[in-house]
Amino acid sequence: MKQRIVTAIILAAVLIPLVIFGHHFHLFAIASGILAAIAAYEFRKMLQKKHPLPLTVDLLAILLTVGFYIVGYLALTDIIPLRMLGLYLLFTSLFVMTLFIFIPELSTPDCGNLLLTMLYCGLGFLGLAFCHYQSRMLLITVLLIAILTDTSAYFFGIRFGRHRLAVKISPKKSVEGAVAGLVIGGGAGGLFAILLAVFPFPDYVTLLLSFGLSFLAQVGDLVASKFKRNHDIKDFSNLLPGHGGILDRFDSWMFIAANLMVIGLFIESIFPLVQVF
Repeated sequence: MKQRIVTAIILAAVLIPLVIFGHHFHLFAIASGILAAIAAYEFRKMLQKKHPLPLTVDLLAILLTVGFYIVGYLALTDIIPLRMLGLYLLFTSLFVMTLFIFIPELSTPDCGNLLLTMLYCGLGFLGLAFCHYQSRMLLITVLLIAILTDTSAYFFGIRFGRHRLAVKISPKKSVEGAVAGLVIGGGAGGLFAILLAVFPFPDYVTLLLSFGLSFLAQVGDLVASKFKRNHDIKDFSNLLPGHGGILDRFDSWMFIAANLMVIGLFIESIFPLVQVF
């Protein structure tokens, strides 16, 4: 526990200045891109456990992830046309199909895993960078909801947990903890967003959105847990003592941010008069 607390303090000491001052020279975006590359490495390391492949495949997966992140960030911040992101995805799909021919060890599932690595790791950190680009308060709201949901679910689950939530995925998670995480994370995050007018919605819509994001935080945590369960690992890496790896610590943050970004952009494209961000 002591090691976990020390790591959390170090993380906070690094992340808080980045969140507050990271808009200068796109520093937060650069840091997120680096984290996306590390996350891709961790994800490939997990996949290699059951089905080893040449190092070239892992390097390509990391490069594709970083490329997706860079093109996505430039497109979503209007530096390059948005269609470039779609073209990158099409190019990547064709490129992976070509690799299937030239790398004998590559199987059909391996091609899917290359794209999964790119999307899971790249999209999550792209979501965080996009939220920060839109507003520091938006990113802080996302992080606040994720952290409060995770922390309250953990402690309430230990103290009051009686009914298992997903035994085959994460045996320690309980229904009681999940409800506490939803109520505290969603409620406190919603109140924060309302008081600071983070979203251009009526208060009740902001509150509902906050509860939805709290729910997604728990879904993101379970997604990461199932990846680890399916590959018989406890943590993605030991980069962050007491917390595991980048993916272990950022799993729910990434999932919330990516969903918020995609859903918000979808709504704005369908209803041009509705402003989400």
